[in-house]
Amino acid sequence: MLNLDIPTYESIMASPYCNGKEVIYYLFNVSVEKCTYDEICNVASFCIEHSLPYDLFLDWYLGRENPDYKFIKEAEEIWNGIIALSYPAPNSDYLQRLYFEKCSVSDEEMIRIKSDDDWIDSFDFAFPDECDLRDNSIVESIMLPPKCYRLTDFFNNPTLPPDELIGGILRKGHKMLISGPSKAGKSFLLMELAVSIAEGIEWLGFRCTQGKVLYINLEIDEASANNRFMAIYNALGIDDPLSDNIIVWHLRGLAKPLNVLVEEIVGVTLQCEVSCIIIDPIYKVITGDENSATDMTEFCNCFDMIVSQTHSSIVYAHHHSKGVQGAKKSMDRASGSGVFARDPDAVLDMCPLVVDKIPPDFEGATAFRIETNLREFKDIDPVNIWYKYPIHIIDYRGTLKDMPAEGGRKPNSDSKLSIDEKEKILEIAYNACREKSELVKVSDMAKAAKISERTVRNYIKETEKFSNVRGFISMKS
Repeated sequence: MLNLDIPTYESIMASPYCNGKEVIYYLFNVSVEKCTYDEICNVASFCIEHSLPYDLFLDWYLGRENPDYKFIKEAEEIWNGIIALSYPAPNSDYLQRLYFEKCSVSDEEMIRIKSDDDWIDSFDFAFPDECDLRDNSIVESIMLPPKCYRLTDFFNNPTLPPDELIGGILRKGHKMLISGPSKAGKSFLLMELAVSIAEGIEWLGFRCTQGKVLYINLEIDEASANNRFMAIYNALGIDDPLSDNIIVWHLRGLAKPLNVLVEEIVGVTLQCEVSCIIIDPIYKVITGDENSATDMTEFCNCFDMIVSQTHSSIVYAHHHSKGVQGAKKSMDRASGSGVFARDPDAVLDMCPLVVDKIPPDFEGATAFRIETNLREFKDIDPVNIWYKYPIHIIDYRGTLKDMPAEGGRKPNSDSKLSIDEKEKILEIAYNACREKSELVKVSDMAKAAKISERTVRNYIKETEKFSNVRGFISMKS
């Protein structure tokens, strides 16, 4: 565990560089019971000034062993009191005139409005004391809820997208998933990424922006993890490493569900000014059923909470589903719900290759093809790599260019498939369909295997492993 020096309330508020991040860090590390009433009001004021959500302030205010309903009321009163002081409430005549100007209500409707005492309370936003109602743009801008704006505002004052952390792959403050089979060296690949960001060098041929990395190790023991980093540095030939840029957090045997770890991750990230958080692997902190879209949506929302509060990128690894993956789309290979593939801004998938002959200098190595699904950038051409302990090496010679993926066909190959290959395609498609439904149709199999329904029927007739009864497929025991 890291030994963090928690700043005092006075030092935070007195700092000329005080910002929203520091307040969040303060909230996550200082108990409300240690603050005076004035300090609590100042924290609420600071949250409002920096557009931090009320829920964040409330979570902190309820940070007691046994919070009860009265604390919710107290927090609400403090928050609303600060807003009232910051944005004085206008009188009813002003609201009525504004409503009349905006909606052009009839005289009868205006009489009803004036007689309705609860009408003013229906507004959940504050107006300035004075406003020229003839300026419709002012009225329209007032009516927008927080964080909503017209595209014209952006065109008049454009903001640049976040800087790239991994050139052409991932921006700062975005999320990336690396999926692959077991024993593919995913942990080594993530460690190589940590080293590349820390040193500001290329990773798999992509330029990395230098910064600090928080590597959360959930799977291997502390000594093994540290020795892996040392082996990677040696293999890359880096003599004078910037190892201060890598903060390793060893949590093997201490892992908690991610929704419980969020606060701690945010605190460490802000304290250490980290630009990238690497979680290896995520199955150790998953909450709920990984095959449930609802559970996995809630789980992935934890990543969004961390990103929104730290503006750091998050990179994590996850394993493939059972069976060979070559006949599947790259984004469908990760185990569990399809949310895993849809949620990240970048997905890098490692698919094993079947190599006819391994060059002598790569003896004992395994080969993979990395395919991407990118939200912010155009998908890259597949990258073929060798995994030779302890690093992954790009296949610059082109040895792996025409090598087929396991369970797939050789690129640009016109040769006919064998019975075993057809059975393997059907098996992969069938298992993929069974993850979504107990009943598997021919049409479902065709979509999963990316072949026609007629081809599926023909494959079934040629093999002895499946049966087709009135369009429903079952696997023979």
